[in-house]
Amino acid sequence: MMRDVPPVGAHSGDIDLSHKGTPADHRAAGARQTGDRDATPSRHREKTVRRRLVVLETIGAVAAWVGGYLLLIDPVRRFEVSLASRIIDGLGVDRISGALGDSFVVFGPELEPVVAEMTGLCSMWGSVLALAALAVVALRRRPHALIGFLFAAAFVLAANQLRLLGSLLAARYFAVDALVLFHDGIGAVLNLAYTFVGLLIMIGLTMYDARRAGRARPGHPAEPAEERRDQGAQAAAGVHREIPLARRAPYRTAETTGRLIAVTGAGSPAGVAVIRALQAAGDHVLALDADPDAVGLRLAGRGAVVPRADHPGYSTALLAVLGEHRPAALICTVAEDYHVLASFEPAVNALGVRTWLPDPAAAELCLDKIAFATTLHAAGVPHPVTAWTAAAATQVPGPWVVKPARGRGRRDVILVDDPAHLPYAFATVPAAIVQTRLPGREFTADALVARDGTLLACVPRWRDETRGTTFASLAVTEVVAAALRAVRHTGPAGVQGFVTDSGEATIVEVNPRFSGGLPLTLAAGADVVGTFLSAVLDPGTAVAPLGFRPGVRMARHFAEVYYTADGTALPDPLAAHRPPAAPVVPAAHGESLAAVNALAPGGAGPGSPPYLVGLEVQDGRGQVARRLQ
Repeated sequence: MMRDVPPVGAHSGDIDLSHKGTPADHRAAGARQTGDRDATPSRHREKTVRRRLVVLETIGAVAAWVGGYLLLIDPVRRFEVSLASRIIDGLGVDRISGALGDSFVVFGPELEPVVAEMTGLCSMWGSVLALAALAVVALRRRPHALIGFLFAAAFVLAANQLRLLGSLLAARYFAVDALVLFHDGIGAVLNLAYTFVGLLIMIGLTMYDARRAGRARPGHPAEPAEERRDQGAQAAAGVHREIPLARRAPYRTAETTGRLIAVTGAGSPAGVAVIRALQAAGDHVLALDADPDAVGLRLAGRGAVVPRADHPGYSTALLAVLGEHRPAALICTVAEDYHVLASFEPAVNALGVRTWLPDPAAAELCLDKIAFATTLHAAGVPHPVTAWTAAAATQVPGPWVVKPARGRGRRDVILVDDPAHLPYAFATVPAAIVQTRLPGREFTADALVARDGTLLACVPRWRDETRGTTFASLAVTEVVAAALRAVRHTGPAGVQGFVTDSGEATIVEVNPRFSGGLPLTLAAGADVVGTFLSAVLDPGTAVAPLGFRPGVRMARHFAEVYYTADGTALPDPLAAHRPPAAPVVPAAHGESLAAVNALAPGGAGPGSPPYLVGLEVQDGRGQVARRLQ
């Protein structure tokens, strides 16, 4: 009977004596056991290599996330705002606009505006990049990882859009505070929740398809169960590493980007004067006007055409332009626009754009000549007799001036000397008022009033057709200050009136804006534009009263700019080299403004009959002697 014996040199303990096999089988078994002992250092080396690869993959994923975020976050934010805006437009919801590109403009139930800028942290892009990193690092060997990633990214996009739409609609129909509440508190929880759900969707779809792929198919071997378990553990570890825990901030206010100043009314004389003054001081200008051919659009470095202030789309268009250029300040040179601008001034400030608008009620007192006449009469400020009905017009002493109750310049102004022509003139002029035409010399005073009512500048000039001459007069300064106090105006103003041969001044109008003759005031040494801009940019700064030089004259001439139909600038064929002008040396104010500011407002005058003011004033020299001399 034969039996197997151990090979020469082998120990009995190294071989299973119960195994019944050939000598080759015994040699193979011994080799496996010896190989297991020799493979231990190799396994340690493999683990070290794997750890290093995991670290390198993690670093690469983080670098890819940061690079992708910095490179594409702005286009993605604009895409999300555009998508939400289109959905809102499709739903037929008004008062929500994405015209700013990276922000929403929302007008709440009380038409209060708010600008909500979507930051990168509020975008879905960070979550999508995290999902992409997970798909590449943890699930790269899974054949269906791309499909899972696409479904998860679509879910995150849809969830973020629902969050944006919900908060915007809540602000539109309930309260603008709902924007902050939804995004700041609940929004952070929702953002984390749907990001986590997106990760689960990607892993679920990937693992489900991977299990199907691991099953034996005809002609393909089945994936070992132990390898599937190892990869599943690796994927789970990847999920744990990649979950973003940072709190998502909602909206923020953008900061200004430089000393760029926006100026409205760029086609008006006042707008052109402000533009040139800012450029002379070294500032850049963004000119705004409703007329595409406004000359200021060609004089400024930047320009944009916006609708008129009475157009429904004015606020949205203006905010879009300001959001695109981000000027440091906005200067309005059109008084009729104040009340509209004031309605969405918080939205302008939210863009980081500073502005200083007078009280809309004070501006309205100046623009409505009936209210202006009534206010000045009640305050005891000299003003011509004014009537605003045909019956009362006959009681106004002549000669007369008939003009619209709301108008600018000399539009629809008729001078009447014959009483027989007065009814016809009154019927011809729309919404007419009748005033006594004042004798004396006409003047305009450029004034600047601080926010606290202090008169900072008063530079009067005679109105001499196309020329003007600055002059100093305490009487004019006092009556200008009294008129501005009566209407409670702050900011720049152009005050018009007449001075009699005896030196008494009467106020006719107050235009609550910079005047068209502003260049003469600047040439006289009173930098009202620079002072006003300083107060706009820094409301708390202390501003000293401005002096000026009397006797400075101004002669005007036409100047042209040339451009093609598409707005391309053309050279001036008449341009020639000229030596620089001599510097202007400001002189001290002829009269001290401190004494004027110390004056108390005038007391209320006597009551006036309906439709007529100013007629009953007497001072011992005859009826309305002081006002009509």
